[in-house]
Amino acid sequence: MEAFVPSDVFDGEIPGHLRNLSCLRHLELGGVSLTPNQLTTKDLKWIVGLLSLEGLVLSGVNLSATEDGLKAINMLPSLTRLKLSGCGLFIDPHLSQVNFTSLSSIKLGEKSFNNYMVPPWLHNLTGLHDLDLSSNNLSGPIHGFFEQMTSLVDLDLAVLMHQR
Repeated sequence: MEAFVPSDVFDGEIPGHLRNLSCLRHLELGGVSLTPNQLTTKDLKWIVGLLSLEGLVLSGVNLSATEDGLKAINMLPSLTRLKLSGCGLFIDPHLSQVNFTSLSSIKLGEKSFNNYMVPPWLHNLTGLHDLDLSSNNLSGPIHGFFEQMTSLVDLDLAVLMHQR
């Protein structure tokens, strides 16, 4: 079962009863255009019930009030594709128990990092084929950061330039 929810049709709080869709393989609530998404959630614990989920797109969904961050997403055993670009989710750089070994694609572009440093756990994702960290204004050294990521096929570190 797959679900595509066009973000320009719905707004408000994402209903927690989505956790009952235990056979769902792909969930896309993210924006499909440059218009701001009106969907929001304060709690991602409902995601834990989606045990069959392989793809999760929450790009553009307002997750800035979410406290559990990646902890709930980390509990999805079948997740291979994750898009969280531009959602305002706090990504704890010190999160030590990240088990995204099944991920092949992760998109964390558009100011996903509050402290402008790439979290150390990210370099442990050695099975990644696609990594997007674009438009994050990252600082600090990247020498050796991608050394273990020998499976990478697509890497996006682009910086969006604003015209004055």
